[in-house]
Amino acid sequence: MVITKSTNHEDEENSRRRQTHPTDVDEDDDVGDPVNSSVAANDNDEDAHQRLRRNGGDVKVDEVEVLMMMSVTMIHQTVEKISKLE
Repeated sequence: MVITKSTNHEDEENSRRRQTHPTDVDEDDDVGDPVNSSVAANDNDEDAHQRLRRNGGDVKVDEVEVLMMMSVTMIHQTVEKISKLE
């Protein structure tokens, strides 16, 4: 089995192919109807954001607050240790 490294030309061709043949689902199933990938991605991002807010956004905020307080405590302890060394 021979493994070859792709060239920049191949990478560009693959990128171009993905742009002209997006993998997004065309909901109205019109053959030849290009799918606007950026709109689909933006819609997906917004949907994910809304689900996060409904399903646990508060939990994530609480976790961030705890991590911030731990960081502040560690910084404070480090400053105290440094001041004792001086």
